[in-house]
Amino acid sequence: MKLEEREDSLSVLAFNLLAPCYYRTGHGKVESSDVLSWKKRHSLIIEMLSSFTSLSPSRSIKPQPKDSPSNSESESLQNSDQKARNEGEKVDIFCFQEFWFEESFLSLYQNLFKDNNYAQESLRRPGGIEDGVAIFYNANRFKKLGSKVLLKDEVGNRVGLLLHLEENYTKSEGERGEEIVVIVTHLTFPHNHYDEQILRVKQIKEIVRNAQIYIKESASNVPVIICGDMNSPYHKKDPVYQYITEELGFQSTFKNVNGREPGCTHFNHKHEEAAVDYIFVSNPKDKIMESPSNPSFSHSELKAKESFVIPKNISDAVWPSKEDFSLSDHRPLLTRFKFSKSTS
Repeated sequence: MKLEEREDSLSVLAFNLLAPCYYRTGHGKVESSDVLSWKKRHSLIIEMLSSFTSLSPSRSIKPQPKDSPSNSESESLQNSDQKARNEGEKVDIFCFQEFWFEESFLSLYQNLFKDNNYAQESLRRPGGIEDGVAIFYNANRFKKLGSKVLLKDEVGNRVGLLLHLEENYTKSEGERGEEIVVIVTHLTFPHNHYDEQILRVKQIKEIVRNAQIYIKESASNVPVIICGDMNSPYHKKDPVYQYITEELGFQSTFKNVNGREPGCTHFNHKHEEAAVDYIFVSNPKDKIMESPSNPSFSHSELKAKESFVIPKNISDAVWPSKEDFSLSDHRPLLTRFKFSKSTS
């Protein structure tokens, strides 16, 4: 038996966008109260994201008045945007957290992705909270087979979303396209012992339980990706990280490729540096997230070939300077996979 690897790749990007309703500017006010300010920052985020695909950001980028934001802040944002670009990378699936459900924010992102034939699934947090999660996927490559709300927790007001995709194209007529299951979530920030040791564990276990139900019924023997902001610093022996990697046996793609986790992906509101953003993968042979009752057809495995924090050329050991990155309080994480299948 040998593994046959396809030439093309599958790329997934996970990014906490820092919703304007949470971001406090240097003057102490919430960014959402200043339309010009948040549109400037998120236009630059979109411009950065566009360099990872064929997206054209021209419709969403407009000249800004000199007084909004401040010239120094604007210059830092521009520098950050330029350094975060990475020519030649194509992203098939974007998984966002802190995706704001304000109308003009939605238009900014939806118009761009829709115009470039990306389809969307999104889920707002309960309790009147303004943000949630969203998945944009390349509709030229994938079609949606199904979706499921995995978590809509009324206690922590957190959500989890599953999207089941199948490739539109195949090598030969009649051959089945590869399927994947993508799960995105944003777990509770560990403000206290209960949040850290109990609530977030309940959240991830509820996500996994509901995902297993869907997969058993509709997606047996399909690779599964779980990604997002887990608020789970691995170096603190976090129970969520341990549950996903040790009990469930998912692989952290960054660690699998680089032999370690990133040093820092988030600079939080307590001015602490932490690595909390992950892309995990489980393959059919692992029998973690699928039912063994339907072994007749097995899809290819997903092998992580490259995984890095954006900007790629800026060290992930510590949080970067404002000149190097200031688009969000999280850095995007990108993993490129290859499909491989056992052949005789």
